[in-house]
Amino acid sequence: MNQPLTPENVLSNDPGDETQRRFRYQAAYAAIQCLSLLEEDPENVFIYCEHHEDVLVKKKNETFIGIQVKTRATGKEPFKANDNEMQNSIKRFIEHEINFANSFCRYLIAANCGFWHEKKNGANLHYILELCQKETEIDLEKINKTLKDFINKIYKALNTSSTSLEIIIKVLRKISLHSSPGLDDIEGSLLRRLSQVPSIKDLRVDQVNRVTRSLIDKCLNAASLVCDSPRESYYLLLCNPDAEKTTLIIQGKQISKEHILNLITTEVANDQSLLYPLNHIPISEMPKGMKRLELKMATGGISLNNIDITKDFKSSAESQSLTWLRKYGRAKAEEQYQHIKAIVRNECQEAYDLTKIDDSLFGQKMLIQVRERLHLLHNRDTYSLFGLRYEHLLGMAGILTEECKIWWSKEFDILDIYGEKDL
Repeated sequence: MNQPLTPENVLSNDPGDETQRRFRYQAAYAAIQCLSLLEEDPENVFIYCEHHEDVLVKKKNETFIGIQVKTRATGKEPFKANDNEMQNSIKRFIEHEINFANSFCRYLIAANCGFWHEKKNGANLHYILELCQKETEIDLEKINKTLKDFINKIYKALNTSSTSLEIIIKVLRKISLHSSPGLDDIEGSLLRRLSQVPSIKDLRVDQVNRVTRSLIDKCLNAASLVCDSPRESYYLLLCNPDAEKTTLIIQGKQISKEHILNLITTEVANDQSLLYPLNHIPISEMPKGMKRLELKMATGGISLNNIDITKDFKSSAESQSLTWLRKYGRAKAEEQYQHIKAIVRNECQEAYDLTKIDDSLFGQKMLIQVRERLHLLHNRDTYSLFGLRYEHLLGMAGILTEECKIWWSKEFDILDIYGEKDL
């Protein structure tokens, strides 16, 4: 007996799912561009999503690259120069050139289906841009006929005669074309590129997968006016609410290197099995003094300069721990604090066991061992250390020294030297 048709088992003709798929493609393409922020000395400082352009790149030299992302269904023909999508993209670039003077150093059109280039004629956008690079004349009557015909179409699309030929030529010379990954391959392309980033390549495959999805979601949110600032709830109470709203919107569209590093750190940290020592001292009882540290390190033969550096790093680690309290609340901050302390204590104890020599000063050798071990730990497990610097790890060693969990010489009774009041 035939069952009646129901909505759940009949494919819908609603194009909304395809629209969402293309939005996600654009976000994934933006995420790929975000990887440029992770270079050791990046040229790019911010990526913006849906801010003047599909993707807007701000460079270190204060110039911008505007990117238009164009998609067609798999199997459709490549874009031709006279397609409305190409004409509209170039029109938009010209508007930027007029509105923002010399702010844009380059424009880019990315298309998943590529660009038609079977013949060198007016349908071949690559060819037209080549002609424009070679053209020396700024006179519509004297330039190459194919280029002239194309520019006349641009004038028609602009629907104004006020735009100069010089500006149109200038924009065309700044345009680059990019055949981007296919609709079904864009996320795989992002995953492969993420896996090649030096600071990420040592993560497990499942972790890189989660980072990939989170970075795409970050770009989707940036393109969707999602604001995660508390100021959004009270900007109307501020002196200039319109300016505050504008600032919040732009900040919400902006992605920085710090955003990406925090995202990676969060994904990896959420996957960790955290260490939690049995006899732990909570953040609230963190030792604020330095006297035990000074005495114990000096007794081990460690130089005053090295003791001063350790004190500075201890202070930095204390400050970072209090920042966690304010940012994450007591429970999460305590988990992270105890986990880091447990790891650092273990590294220091191993260094102690390797360098301890009866009746000899071995503190300096132990300090060298501790530094080497914490450097290796930081380089190996950057994203499982909650964003801490190597110096913070040394600071945790200072905290543990003040707690008498770490020794730099044979253990001794500190009260024989200092009275309880002095400590």
